[in-house]
Amino acid sequence: MSCVIRLLEPQLINRIAAGEVIERPTSVIKELVENSLDAKATQIHITVRGGGQSLVRIQDNGHGMVEEDLKLSVHRHTTSKLSHSDLWNIHTFGFRGEALASITSVSKATLTSKVLDHPHGFSLYIEGGTQHPLKPIACETGTCIEIRDLFFATPARLKFLRSPSQEYIHITHCLDRFLLLNPAVSFFLRLDEKQKIFEATSLENRIQHLLNMPSTQGFWLQTQIQDITVTGWGALPGAHRRNADRLFVYVNQRPIEDRMLIQSIRFAYQDLIPKDRYPCVILFLSIPYSDVDVNVHPAKTQVRFKAPQEIRAVVIAALKKALMQNGQKSVNIAPKVESLKAFVNDFSFDSMSVKGNFDSLPEQGNVDSALGKNELNSLSAQNNLSSASMQDDFSMQDDFSVQHINSSLNSLKKEEQDFSYTSVFRKESRPPKVPYFSGLKGGSIYLCLLL
Repeated sequence: MSCVIRLLEPQLINRIAAGEVIERPTSVIKELVENSLDAKATQIHITVRGGGQSLVRIQDNGHGMVEEDLKLSVHRHTTSKLSHSDLWNIHTFGFRGEALASITSVSKATLTSKVLDHPHGFSLYIEGGTQHPLKPIACETGTCIEIRDLFFATPARLKFLRSPSQEYIHITHCLDRFLLLNPAVSFFLRLDEKQKIFEATSLENRIQHLLNMPSTQGFWLQTQIQDITVTGWGALPGAHRRNADRLFVYVNQRPIEDRMLIQSIRFAYQDLIPKDRYPCVILFLSIPYSDVDVNVHPAKTQVRFKAPQEIRAVVIAALKKALMQNGQKSVNIAPKVESLKAFVNDFSFDSMSVKGNFDSLPEQGNVDSALGKNELNSLSAQNNLSSASMQDDFSMQDDFSVQHINSSLNSLKKEEQDFSYTSVFRKESRPPKVPYFSGLKGGSIYLCLLL
């Protein structure tokens, strides 16, 4: 019997891998913009035509690539951003060395790049994974990558593309994530004949521009519990939306899509907005790099936390504290704790029990985050103003009666809210359960929330 197992050709391997990495034109833009940001670009020009299938061009003023690097960049598992010892200490967007190889295997691509101290740059043309000879070219410092006829080598993928207008919605939302994460970078976006310019500015101005609301209609938050820091901005409960398109979550300066964190944000707002609505929140989490695994999926939009229950607890606490300081009282109020360990013990995710006397959370710590000095000064001013006005409200909370709490929680029983918790470590869900009040002890209220 002859051998039936054989090695796949490199081009076929790349095209198979492209199915995971490059799902639609938005994926191309995401990968190329991340490369530009890793190259320390301060200006990024994005041109898209035909919904991204006809043309995607990304041009930046980053540090560029030399001749040999340009040739190697389109091979799988080649990268300048990672060594063996750095796998648990990744500070860059890219590290897998798959994006360019996947993109160029299913398109007609032209890569042009020049470094600062070189008299000219180089241009490389690749069609369906086949490289053509490298050519010298006159160009500016930086890199320009032009992708034409996306998915021409995999026609089946074209059937899954939406109309150009729908693809532009995905592209715009993807770019919004980078705009908020990098307010000091200028972006120039051209979709067919429409052009948008986002000049370098402050985070506050970016929020106002993208969310179409002044930052004064929300609040800045900054909370640190041991080595976990949560910063960002949240809209007041009145500015809720019908979908989660204005929920932006970043972990260690990386935009991610995490169901657990989205549910945590909704949990913090649960009794302040209608159950079928979503708040507007921009959340930056700073976690030790050794406690988060970003190598979960080739698209790099998912992460795995070492202690997800602690992350969830801190996010909920940070948002509830900021909401309370801005006059938004919640039925489920976060407790006072001395440490993260004590907080997780009190905010147990086996029973979701919260024990406390409705005091505020620990004081905010110094944070190295995406917030600038103006935003931090604004945060301090808001906190100082709100603290005095909230004293009476906090003192009244100790006088809550059992009947008052039970009445509030009984109203929640009528709402069919889904508090199902899905871990990033396991694909299982717990059926929604209703919160109940268990009683008073020693002047403190014991509240049990079952997820």
